[in-house]
Amino acid sequence: MNARKRWIALSTQPNGKLILDEGAVRAVIKAGKSLLPTGIVGLEGEFERGDTVHICDRRQRPFAIGVVSYNSAELAQIKGHRCAEIEGILGYQYRDEAVCRDNLVLICETAKEIKA
Repeated sequence: MNARKRWIALSTQPNGKLILDEGAVRAVIKAGKSLLPTGIVGLEGEFERGDTVHICDRRQRPFAIGVVSYNSAELAQIKGHRCAEIEGILGYQYRDEAVCRDNLVLICETAKEIKA
C-alpha cells in the first residue's frame, strides 16, 4: 500500500457515509473501479470535497474509505445520475468520479465478507 492509501486508511476520521447499490459495490470491490455518482443511493453526514468518507453497501456495512470529489450537498444532488448529467445539474463538474479509485482503500475483512 502506498503512502497516500495508508494515510486514507489509517490517519483520517471519515466524515460521512456513501451508500451504494449492488452494482456499484461489485464494481468497486471486484473490478477495482472508481465510484461514479450513478451507483450512490444515499449518503449520511456533512463533508467537504477532499474529506474522507466510509463507502457502504445497502445494509450500511462499510467496505472502503475514500476521498470524495464533491461535498455532501453536491453529492445529494448528483447521486443516482450519470456523469454526463453532472454539469447540467450543478452548473460545473470537477470530475466524473465521486471517489476516484486512486483515492479509495478497501477495508479488507469487510470487503471479503461482502464479496462472498
